[in-house]
Amino acid sequence: MCLHEMDAQNTCTRRLARLQAHLKSIHGQRFCQTVAAATSSRTVPHPQEMTAARGASTTTGMTELAPSVAAYMEQLVASGTMAGGAIGVARHGKLVASAGFGTYLPVQDTVDGARVREDGVVTTGAGPRPVQPSTVFLVASLTKVMTATAVMMLIEEGKLELDQLLSSVLSDCSRAHMRSITIRHLLTHTSGLPDEFPDNTALRRAGAPLSEFVAKVCAMPPESLLYRPGTDIAYQSTGLCLLGAVVESLSGLSLPRFLATRVFEPLDMKDTTLGEAAARQQGAYGARREAATVL
Repeated sequence: MCLHEMDAQNTCTRRLARLQAHLKSIHGQRFCQTVAAATSSRTVPHPQEMTAARGASTTTGMTELAPSVAAYMEQLVASGTMAGGAIGVARHGKLVASAGFGTYLPVQDTVDGARVREDGVVTTGAGPRPVQPSTVFLVASLTKVMTATAVMMLIEEGKLELDQLLSSVLSDCSRAHMRSITIRHLLTHTSGLPDEFPDNTALRRAGAPLSEFVAKVCAMPPESLLYRPGTDIAYQSTGLCLLGAVVESLSGLSLPRFLATRVFEPLDMKDTTLGEAAARQQGAYGARREAATVL
């Protein structure tokens, strides 16, 4: 082993130790032991050296590459801790192992003939199906990161400023109690807006467009503000809703289309969309797959 390889290995070992310490503080010792066992092997098999997992139709190479990780996922499903999930391992930019565990419920973007859960997620009414490595999942609030990415792209292009007033872009948000809210406030959850508004679940069930959500947020009374903008911090979905409208107003594109053309397509993310409705439109995306949500 050359000196460069030893330095690289030592660096990886130190990083792994820090990661394990962090995971231990969050998940406890048992989880860290699983991670350590899964990553303790000095060598990673070449894809051609791996065979399909024995007796697991949704697993490719996972039990050979990281048996402890596979066993841990199976334990989570068996104990009812999670309904299902999919994991993958990549090496040098190529997928070398993947696996699906547990089940999911198919979802759709309209309520016709569908079943609506208490949280507003619309399911097709079909029973649970096995998770495949290629199953597409709804990632819920993780999409906030993508909305923020779109906003920062516009800022980099000089079409928007961090400390620009929201009302300068969305005139409907120019009422006195919202007049001092800036783009920065919305990005950093310091706007004072609540996480949701009373009609949120009803609008989700009805498949309402973004414009209706924005109208509801802009119409909220002054007492809806949790604090004066910029003086505190509280998680807020309503603020990201407004940022989505800002992107649409300045770009002339719907937020799903903006993310498709500016983020997902350039990165060759063929099965990633903002919303199931966008996935149905095909467009530049690959073959549409069923989206899923955990039970």
